[in-house]
Amino acid sequence: AALTDRIAAALGTTPAVPNLLALPDLAPDPVAETAWRRIVGVATRSAASVPCFASALAYLDGYRTARSGANLIEAMRDVFGRHGFARTERPGRHHADWPRE
Repeated sequence: AALTDRIAAALGTTPAVPNLLALPDLAPDPVAETAWRRIVGVATRSAASVPCFASALAYLDGYRTARSGANLIEAMRDVFGRHGFARTERPGRHHADWPRE
């Protein structure tokens, strides 16, 4: 409930933000994040399923990553449907002639 109050307060005083994690009052605490990683690691090594903890941590890591695996998804969509992809060194949408085997 305390977290919901912090979210409501932040949204009431801040213009639109792309993600709540961008708000300083709601950014993850580094000490708590270290414990979070330890919990997910222990659970994984123990074969205990903690899908919400693990996927939320993966989301946080992905949100802070400049280059992610999403680029691979973009390439696969171009292979199967010619959707195009962005390149880091050249602006615009691009297509490739992917080898078919």
